[in-house]
Amino acid sequence: SIAIGADKMSLKKAKTICKLQGISFNLEVVILCPYCGNKSMRLIIRENTAECYRCNKKQSIDDILEITKSDWSEKHKKYEKLMRFNRGVDY
Repeated sequence: SIAIGADKMSLKKAKTICKLQGISFNLEVVILCPYCGNKSMRLIIRENTAECYRCNKKQSIDDILEITKSDWSEKHKKYEKLMRFNRGVDY
């Protein structure tokens, strides 16, 4: 997709700028905290850590991924069951 290509180019440019300026590149992403529900948890990619500045929880990104998968699965459990047993429309 065009957006993904543009994102990759922007990321590459940001890395180049950091290199030219002698600054270490560190990618951080803000997500919803699975503990307090606020959009206040930072994923610090280089350190493989996630920390929420609202509730002060700190975990590895791997732990947050497992919690998020579990929460998603629990939230969508009834739909997964419906899809598994759905045989489509019988004409």
